[in-house]
Amino acid sequence: MTVYSADWVLPIDGEPLADGAVVVEDGRIAAVGTADELGEGERFDGAAILPGFVNAHSHLEYAVYAGFGDGRPFDEWLAVHIQRKSQIGLEEMTAIARLGATECLRSGITTVGDASFSGAAATACDDVGLRGIVYIEVFGAGTAQIAVSLSPCPCART
Repeated sequence: MTVYSADWVLPIDGEPLADGAVVVEDGRIAAVGTADELGEGERFDGAAILPGFVNAHSHLEYAVYAGFGDGRPFDEWLAVHIQRKSQIGLEEMTAIARLGATECLRSGITTVGDASFSGAAATACDDVGLRGIVYIEVFGAGTAQIAVSLSPCPCART
């Protein structure tokens, strides 16, 4: 059992608690209350403890693309994006997705719904402990792309 306390605890199902505390047992929240009720444990002064955020539409495999194509018309941006991602190998795509998953956790996002080009986002989530549902993105100029997108994921773990 571990107790964490802070100036504030923001529970999902109640009012904010001043001088709040959270008890964690076996990786799950077992109790939420005040530090007077539950003990102080590990204290975080000047902070609030709150539930993790959910990003319901992420693209972890594009984590290094920030700023790319800013100001371009969407059709131009999209054409270059499709060309670029087809030239990135699975190992690189997995490394980029792992960076994206790590950045999520560092910013308080604990769960994602990810639209993945290669499936590498599933591996990345598993590697860093980010919860998520990873969808294979079916995207392209014609129906021929569907068979490629829906073929078995090259990064699937057995």
